[in-house]
Amino acid sequence: MEWFGHGSAALRMRKKVIAVPFALTLFVFGTSVFAQTPLPGTWAQIPNTQLYAAMPAEAKPGSAGPPELWNPRDLFAYSGADITKVNGVWGFLIWGGGHAATPDNSLYWLPFDSSGAKRLMGPYLAPDKVYNYDDPVDTYRSVSRNAPPTVSVAAAPKSRHTYSSLLYVEVNGKPTMFSYGGSLYVGSGRGSAATYLFDLTQSYAQAMARPDMGWALRAQAPANAVSSSSGWDPVHRRVITRSRSFIGAYYPETDRWENWNIPNAPYGSDFQASVAMDLVGRKMYVIGDRLAEMIDLDSKTYTDLRGKPWVANVRGVGGGTGYFAGPGVSWHARTKQIVAWTGGNDLLLVNPATDSSKVITMSGVTMPTPPSAVTYGRFRVIPGTDQVVLVNAVNDNVYIGTLP
Repeated sequence: MEWFGHGSAALRMRKKVIAVPFALTLFVFGTSVFAQTPLPGTWAQIPNTQLYAAMPAEAKPGSAGPPELWNPRDLFAYSGADITKVNGVWGFLIWGGGHAATPDNSLYWLPFDSSGAKRLMGPYLAPDKVYNYDDPVDTYRSVSRNAPPTVSVAAAPKSRHTYSSLLYVEVNGKPTMFSYGGSLYVGSGRGSAATYLFDLTQSYAQAMARPDMGWALRAQAPANAVSSSSGWDPVHRRVITRSRSFIGAYYPETDRWENWNIPNAPYGSDFQASVAMDLVGRKMYVIGDRLAEMIDLDSKTYTDLRGKPWVANVRGVGGGTGYFAGPGVSWHARTKQIVAWTGGNDLLLVNPATDSSKVITMSGVTMPTPPSAVTYGRFRVIPGTDQVVLVNAVNDNVYIGTLP
């Protein structure tokens, strides 16, 4: 199997790695797409892209009262996703759950070729069916009921709201998922300084045969956070993170964090924002709850964008209410603009070079409103195309739109 990732083709090399043992139909986005490509300025849905079918039986309603991993729809609560390509198939990688949502810690692959969602690991199943406790904080306290007999140590990570710090990255050529921080499945939600990496070349059986279910605990971040916003920089092979009390970078190949010690950024709050990465222009834009900012990926300088005229067009601004938390935000490379979705059919295009914005009126299928626990990385531009994709609910198909 070939994992191609999601960076600019000029900025990364394609890597051949060990196959993940589930069948994926060869599928190519670009000149040919799923069943049909939406016309410019329209939305459609991709059939058979509901995540619910791959969720464990323990999360679904039955005849014996509330399910053990209730509530399945809350897997998306305050949680994101990232987009990548496997064997020419674009899809979402999704990990979530967490505080007051669901204890389901499964990692999901949701391909856009209608072949159906898959679980790459999980779920953790507690022997006593108790999940909500403070000790330990980051991991479940017992070995899972579905673990093989060789597993004797409890180290499975708890489910968590992943906000905008769940990313596809590459570590020494291997496709990998990165996660930092989050609101954990504990009474208060807490927060975490934990960094986890999941090697995507593992099979499901290999992941479940590990005490940590495949999620390797790595170096602690400079500080803990509930919500944070991160982007992958393939040039320097690092994750750039905007957290509640620091802005810095994590280098997965050397397992090292660095604090950039940026003094003029606002801190002290778990800002619920989303990220657009301009890899060619070398800028990371963070937009959302009380934030509009740009971080230069090379000089490590910070620019506050909250006074820009286009900010008033971001939903939720005004009246002292702050920014709309966790909007759908991504970077459109062809037009060099930020694309934002905050519900309904229309999209907002923001041109940072001219400090201007415009609303793109989209037709086609009727688009939903975001869930109350909002969107984060579940809205993305498919790299190298004019298509945007959105997964809004576990029992709803993926939406795909084409920018005019």
